Amino acid sequence: MEGLENITNNDTPFKDWLSGQPDKYKFLTDNYIYINQSLEFKDFEYFFEKRRNKLKMELQKLLK
Repeated sequence: MEGLENITNNDTPFKDWLSGQPDKYKFLTDNYIYINQSLEFKDFEYFFEKRRNKLKMELQKLLK
């Protein structure tokens, strides 16, 4: 991601930024985020834990 674009993204809540993306589901899938996962800031710890577990599972698959 380009630096200026990334700075602009930091000014926008993730949920709002994502809703403006042309292919939300591809972005979520490509970035190991569950489709039905809450993207609210209040749910960040749960979001983080679920994504961490998903990344861990994918890494374990690659290492087998």
